[in-house]
Amino acid sequence: MNYLFLILFLCSFLVFANEDKEDTAFKVAFFNPHSPTEYWQGMTTCLQRAADDLNVDVSLHFSHEDHHRYITDLEKLLASEQKPDYVIFKPYKKTAVLVKWHRTL
Repeated sequence: MNYLFLILFLCSFLVFANEDKEDTAFKVAFFNPHSPTEYWQGMTTCLQRAADDLNVDVSLHFSHEDHHRYITDLEKLLASEQKPDYVIFKPYKKTAVLVKWHRTL
């Protein structure tokens, strides 16, 4: 239930962040350390529909409880040429330190 409030809060933030960029979609990466269970499928469907309504390009990343894959996927994205405008992630086994480090680069 906590994730639902977080996603709703972030979606409301995205509405205001995209106000002046009506024609151009901005990119958001959503990282989830869990598997796409029925619960998470419902959450991602809700997130994707909200993003479509708000003209936001969302990429969804699941790591299936594999923290090495989670960190590797975050590192690849943060080191890529085409970084998203925002990254939504759950701090999971020291991933917050990784994101903070990339942010300083």
